[in-house]
Amino acid sequence: TNQVLDFLENEFSRTYSSQDRINILQDIGATRTVEAAKLLEKLSRNSHINNNSSEASALYEALGNTRTDYAVSALQRLYNDNWNNSHLRQFIIHALGNTRSPQAVAALDHIYKDNWSNQELKQRTIEALGLTRQADAVEVLQRIYKDNWSNSQLKEDTIRAFGQTRSPQAAEVLKDLYEENWNNSSTRRTILESLGYTRSGSAIEFLKR
Repeated sequence: TNQVLDFLENEFSRTYSSQDRINILQDIGATRTVEAAKLLEKLSRNSHINNNSSEASALYEALGNTRTDYAVSALQRLYNDNWNNSHLRQFIIHALGNTRSPQAVAALDHIYKDNWSNQELKQRTIEALGLTRQADAVEVLQRIYKDNWSNSQLKEDTIRAFGQTRSPQAAEVLKDLYEENWNNSSTRRTILESLGYTRSGSAIEFLKR
C-alpha cells in the first residue's frame, strides 16, 4: 500500500490537470488506510488545492472514504480552517459522515450546535449524522428532532437521517414517531420510507401491518 501511495503522491505532484488530480485524490481515498488519510491531510496544505474548490471538495470526499478515525481529526481541522467558507464546510460535514466513525458522531454533534443559526449547515449535519450509520447518532438525532418541533424541514431531514443510520435503535424511534404523528399523513409517509431504510426486522414487521 505504501508503494501505491508513494506512486500516487508522485503522480499528483507531476500533473497540472485538475481532473487528473481529482482522480488521484479519489484513488488515494479508495485505499482506506490511515496512511492514505495522513497523505491526504498533507496534500490539503497544497496551494493548488487551497485555490481550487473542486480539488478541495474532492480531497475532503477522499478523506471521508478512508473510513478512518484519523480522517475525522483531519476533517475537523479543515472545518475550523475554513471558518469563512460555508460552501466548503458543507463538503467537510458530508465527508465526516462518510467516515462512518463513532468519533464522527461527536464531531458532528459539536458542529450542529456551533451552527444553531445556519439552517443550511444544520441540514447538512443532520444528513451526515445519518451517513455515519452509527447507533450513537440516533440519540443525537432524537435531541435534534425534539429541539426542532416547530421546524418542519429539519424534522423531515431528521426522520430521513434516522433511516440512513440503518440501526434497530432508529427503527424503534421511528415507530414511536409514527404513532405520535397520527394526524400528519405527510410526515407518516416519510417515517414509513425511513423505516424501510433501517432494514431492521422490527421495521419490516411494522411495515407489513
